[in-house]
Amino acid sequence: MVELKISEVISRERKRLDLTQEELAKALFVSPQAVSNWERGGYPDITLLPSIANFFGITVDELIGNDELSKFKMRVLENISTDGTIPKAWLGAYAELCLKTGGTLIGANELDEGFEYLEKAFELYEKWIAIPEGKLMDVGKPELFENAKINKNDSSNIVYIYLQNGTKVWNPYLWLFFGIKNDIRRAMTHWHWFDNARTDERFVVLYEKALKLMEKTTNRA
Repeated sequence: MVELKISEVISRERKRLDLTQEELAKALFVSPQAVSNWERGGYPDITLLPSIANFFGITVDELIGNDELSKFKMRVLENISTDGTIPKAWLGAYAELCLKTGGTLIGANELDEGFEYLEKAFELYEKWIAIPEGKLMDVGKPELFENAKINKNDSSNIVYIYLQNGTKVWNPYLWLFFGIKNDIRRAMTHWHWFDNARTDERFVVLYEKALKLMEKTTNRA
């Protein structure tokens, strides 16, 4: 199982910017020994992660670059339905996890496995997009969610939990169910994880597919 270590990301991003360890240390207000330690496998103080990520123009998620958490979340979602399929309410969230896992693996140069997850993300996003806005969707096993349903988010991005007794409740964590439009196209354009695969034929084909998917979601808006 691949884990893209933060040391590899820091080293890669420093070299991408053509900086020495000393120059990076000066920019981050740390010692050259600290940067050297990070690139040899040490871990920066957690309070420095946002500053390091901002300097490189990436997210903290990309800086940490760990695919294991996303895979764990996917396994959880795979076990909350009665038949092993992903409940419709979670398709957008599951697609995003596949997207992040694929990007992390491709960034770690595990191209074959990374593209498998990326292709799966496309398949799931298309299923999510096909669900009409406002449709009530099952969330998962009745013993876990007591037959609660949620509505597919619309242009207002307002989502409610519909309880079995007919009442509806808004919850701030319902963003978990959102399928944000154009995510794949935006990710493939801007995420540094994909930089080492942009000339790969599989990437080129999928990027064209991402543009068409963006057109489809725009037309449905």
